[in-house]
Amino acid sequence: MRNWLVDEKISGYSTLLTLCDLEKVIRTHVEGMLGVRSKLKELYVERLCLSLERWLRGYVPADSYLLKGHLAAEKELEDEIRRLDPEDEILMALKFDGDGRLQPCSHKAFRRYDIIISSIGCGKWRGVIPMRGIDGFERADLLASYLEPIETWIEKGKETKSDTSPGARILSSLGEPDENKIFLASLLVSLLRAQELAARKRAESRPRKED
Repeated sequence: MRNWLVDEKISGYSTLLTLCDLEKVIRTHVEGMLGVRSKLKELYVERLCLSLERWLRGYVPADSYLLKGHLAAEKELEDEIRRLDPEDEILMALKFDGDGRLQPCSHKAFRRYDIIISSIGCGKWRGVIPMRGIDGFERADLLASYLEPIETWIEKGKETKSDTSPGARILSSLGEPDENKIFLASLLVSLLRAQELAARKRAESRPRKED
């Protein structure tokens, strides 16, 4: 995105890209979603870059000049974006950069990047990648497939058997039960069960659409 912003002017981004994107796969993907340049697109891309760079930089103290400069740059960009795009649906998606939604290690982070970048490119929120409304069900089912063998192992111990994947792999990894393992497995179940129920509840509340 930074390379797209400089528009082939002299910069170090092209050199970095030859190292991390030798075949130009990511570059082509991002540039294809962004399309033809415009002032508004440039502002949105700059704002998204700031969000991602904030996460990559890591924690900085609240009173640091680095954070103050970052927040000032955000405000300046957002004011100009709102002037050109009063509806600012795309901007609202970027306002959550502080709560972890854009953090690189979060669930489906790169799909969210694609949603935001493609929305910037077409000028409409989710104009290219509409909400399917089934992602939550898929995630809940995946979590359930992990929870079932763990819960069965907790209850029956070494007598547990499973012919399904990931059940067999999970049981093999758990091995012989002992008090510490059972405690930790029970803690993991409580965390995963909460995520499963939350994912299913969110999915049930959303309208379903096909990509």
